Amino acid sequence: MNLYTCKHFYPNLIIILATVLPIVLGIILLVKKDVKKGIIILIVSLLFLMIYIGTYLNYYFNVYMLRNTSEVQIVEGQLTDLNKTDFWEMRYDLFLVNDIEFFVSCNPLEPGYHKPAVYGGCLSQEGMYVKIAYIEYNGNKYIMSIDKIE
Repeated sequence: MNLYTCKHFYPNLIIILATVLPIVLGIILLVKKDVKKGIIILIVSLLFLMIYIGTYLNYYFNVYMLRNTSEVQIVEGQLTDLNKTDFWEMRYDLFLVNDIEFFVSCNPLEPGYHKPAVYGGCLSQEGMYVKIAYIEYNGNKYIMSIDKIE
């Protein structure tokens, strides 16, 4: 049974809004002749936006675009050593499948599966027999699909 398939990886709209709004504020300050504040706000906002877009494009081309290629690795086995965090903690899960360690955080800036058990994620019970397709990049394993084997 398919529990998850990575189909989309869009930029996080909240972060884009958080950078576009200060850019608009900077332009308004420039128009109102508060040049110093306007330029500072524009430079900081544009730098942040460039860093975010660069990070997004890096993940997009080095992880997400490889989801249907031979770069995808597959592991099948029992989910063991599940370490779930509480809602008020960092919100991540650690677990093993055939001695391969996976880390699932709730960071929507990264591609792949990012729904820890505390948010109702499907990998919530030790002993589940799963088949996970993932891409390894920069030492991290990004989950592209999860199938529960019964």
